[in-house]
Amino acid sequence: MDIVVKGPRGGETKIVLADGSGLQKSFIEKTFVKNSLGPPAEDLIQKAKSDIEKRQKELKDLRNSEKLLTGKDEEIQNLNERLNMEQAKIDQLKESQGPDNEAEIKRKQQLVKNMEKDLKSKKKEVEVLQKKWENNKILKKRSAYLKQAFLKKR
Repeated sequence: MDIVVKGPRGGETKIVLADGSGLQKSFIEKTFVKNSLGPPAEDLIQKAKSDIEKRQKELKDLRNSEKLLTGKDEEIQNLNERLNMEQAKIDQLKESQGPDNEAEIKRKQQLVKNMEKDLKSKKKEVEVLQKKWENNKILKKRSAYLKQAFLKKR
């Protein structure tokens, strides 16, 4: 006696091998059987592996952007201090009124102008890094949520 399954078109397919040791390949390869069994474990493992690698990369990016953000904040602080010092020197030169002071004042004013441009660009960089860091932080929370959901399914 053979165990068979009737397909959607009425055909019969043997399920078990003649010696009873396993399932027929022709049975397993039927579309309706594949659909009911779901995707192979290798596909699920590969998908989970790629998700984990992606999350690890995002976490690494988050750490890197956090370090960059800290470094940029320090650069802005140093630039602000230098800018204030140069402005104080300009004020001091204006008060002392000397023949060489006019050229020195112009040079210092140009220096201050360049420093202000640098400061503005650094602030923009920090804004971009801040947004990236916040986005990565949100992704990290989502990743933790997905990990918990994945573990609960097991």
